[in-house]
Amino acid sequence: MSRYVVGLTGGVASGKSEVTRRFEALGVTVADADLAARDAVAPRSDGLAEIVAAFGTGMLLTDGGLDRAAMRRHVFTDDAARARLEAIVHPRVRVAVREACEAAASPYAIAAIPLLAEGGRAAYPWLDRVLVIDVPVATQHVRLLTRDAIDDALADRMIAVQATREARLAIAVDVLDNGGPLEALDAQVAALHARYLGLAGNTR
Repeated sequence: MSRYVVGLTGGVASGKSEVTRRFEALGVTVADADLAARDAVAPRSDGLAEIVAAFGTGMLLTDGGLDRAAMRRHVFTDDAARARLEAIVHPRVRVAVREACEAAASPYAIAAIPLLAEGGRAAYPWLDRVLVIDVPVATQHVRLLTRDAIDDALADRMIAVQATREARLAIAVDVLDNGGPLEALDAQVAALHARYLGLAGNTR
């Protein structure tokens, strides 16, 4: 791939969306794996058909779309089910994210991949660099309770099924600390943007 690509990852509720919004405001193309995953299981898609074949029609809403809440409850209490779901969705996501990065008009692209550490860095050999959005586990927990209106047990489970904080940091080239106020992100993103422009061979 000729386009310089930075893989961006972080644990659940680490604030990845807040960071990618700031990169987008600077004119950087962001290929979001979460959005690609939604497209992969959209109504009438091959991905959704595979999910129904694997898990049954109980995972569908009345309009034929995926019941994401039901699927989340199911996979976060069953490791085998989660692995089966990922085997359906992840290959489609990798293709879509790479294609979006290749088509980027900006000097470099951001590939936002929440499960980069879980899937293995080797699954994305075309990434030039990895940026990890880092927050303490306690902060993730509090943000999950507020964001998703869930109980403590599900919040703990959602964090536990992901890679550990240490595993994410082990694949990092750059680390952005998002444990503070949102306004602290602006300067960090601006500094990273300048660095990536230089690495991409573009200092405009």
